Amino acid sequence: MVRIVSPITKLDEAKPLIEAGADELYCGVLTEEENRDLTNICCLNRRPSSFSNLRNFNELSCLVKIAKDSGVKVSLTLNEFYTKQQFDNVKQQIEKAVGLGVDAIIAVDLGVIEELRQYRDKIKLHIGVGGTTFNHNTVQFYRNLGARRIILPRHLSLTEISQIRSMTGGGEPDLECLILNERCHNIDGLCGFEHGVFSYKKTQAIVSKYAQTLKKIYRFLPKWLVNFVHVYGMEKELACCFNYKIREKRGRDVFPEKTRPRLEDFFDADSFLNACGACSLGELENAGVKFVKIVGRVFFKDKVNDVKFIRHCLGLLENGSLSPGEYNNLAMKAYRKYFNKRCKRSYCYYP
Repeated sequence: MVRIVSPITKLDEAKPLIEAGADELYCGVLTEEENRDLTNICCLNRRPSSFSNLRNFNELSCLVKIAKDSGVKVSLTLNEFYTKQQFDNVKQQIEKAVGLGVDAIIAVDLGVIEELRQYRDKIKLHIGVGGTTFNHNTVQFYRNLGARRIILPRHLSLTEISQIRSMTGGGEPDLECLILNERCHNIDGLCGFEHGVFSYKKTQAIVSKYAQTLKKIYRFLPKWLVNFVHVYGMEKELACCFNYKIREKRGRDVFPEKTRPRLEDFFDADSFLNACGACSLGELENAGVKFVKIVGRVFFKDKVNDVKFIRHCLGLLENGSLSPGEYNNLAMKAYRKYFNKRCKRSYCYYP
């Protein structure tokens, strides 16, 4: 059975997420000093804000204890590409994670991967989506470097995933795919992650300061309104969610008439936030995928609800009595039940 990997940003989320059905938890740590001294471009993981990370390693220690008491594993994200000046801080986080009994580190930087080789008996290496694993040769490359799991990019089709698994054989590294939220159309490993093009840093500081207050307010708002607020905000702030228009170049039409609208719709904040691959869970399992990752280390996402939804869908597949069509219908009904909105074709991770 496919296992669920859930994000966590606050210690008090641990028990609810585990009770909801999470098999593994992943997190980052951003201390007060790092939050003060580092910009969103120089953060040690790809969620450069205090409301997306645990606040210190004491919290991580408590999380590991809670998780291990329930048989749940914990991974730490060190999934950026680092400068020489940053590397001492990275090594300190690795050493602390090993000492606390963290199960794995999610990494993409070759320097970090090499550093982890000396700890191979104490902590596992998982390659993040930024590792750009698009084919079986890349899987073999990371296997030779000691990877125990590879998180595949968003852009692979079900056929391509199946081909990668068949061409690399069974066993490790295991394959993990993204299943819910944030279907970005850009390639993580080739992205500068300079998300804020206007007042992002100012907005981030305000949200960080009032994160807990906003979270309490959100509990009383309908989900459609929360979604609207963030879709509107992201369309104004994030370059990857702009409404792009495809124009002619040098007097000639570069794209066919039928292609242009699909390219223009490709970048969309609503589809980015609400992406879902639940209908493909059975096909992913048949393709050899052992883990599915819920994206979203952000405070406003109802992570427990996300886990419950994926756990419900996996439960539908357990006895194997449903046809693909019957399962898809039930999964779409479940999506509407859990998220109070209709499933859209544009949300689909694996169309």
